[in-house]
Amino acid sequence: MSEIPRLEQRLGAITYQRSFKEKLGGVLPGIKAVTDASNKLKSSKNFKKILEVSLFFKKKNKKQKKKNILNLIFDFLFHNRLY
Repeated sequence: MSEIPRLEQRLGAITYQRSFKEKLGGVLPGIKAVTDASNKLKSSKNFKKILEVSLFFKKKNKKQKKKNILNLIFDFLFHNRLY
């Protein structure tokens, strides 16, 4: 046994290779769930609308710091694409 170079590293690599499929099988359902959820978000019209509204308010807020929220909502509803 002492004549085999790097025996401990080799045995560790073999053990890892054999257990890899089991470990991957435990992780794959979670990866698939995250992938499906992100695909649903990408295709969701409501999520896109929420992002659009938040971006609008962020831009408006930077331009006019002292304007109150009701004026911002009014501007968005009557001067943008939500009608």
